[in-house]
Amino acid sequence: MDTQNTKPAFDLSRYQILLGQHRDRNVIWLKFDYDKTLIEMLRLHTKATWSASQKAWYVADNAHNRNLCNIGPNITGKEVLAKISAVNL
Repeated sequence: MDTQNTKPAFDLSRYQILLGQHRDRNVIWLKFDYDKTLIEMLRLHTKATWSASQKAWYVADNAHNRNLCNIGPNITGKEVLAKISAVNL
């Protein structure tokens, strides 16, 4: 088995995960005490960016990052209407 291409599991319990906004964009905040290992793990699995103003890491609020952070999909528009019962429409 080739273990060189296998990424270590992303341990959600080590991060405080919050939905929010940064620079008028929806983001997922990942907050934690400074730890080089956690930063390396975060950057290995995502395109995380440090916000100096918020003193926290963040990633784009997209399907991949929502799945990684164990957050349900962001349902908007026609997709929402399809999930509403006909009685409630």
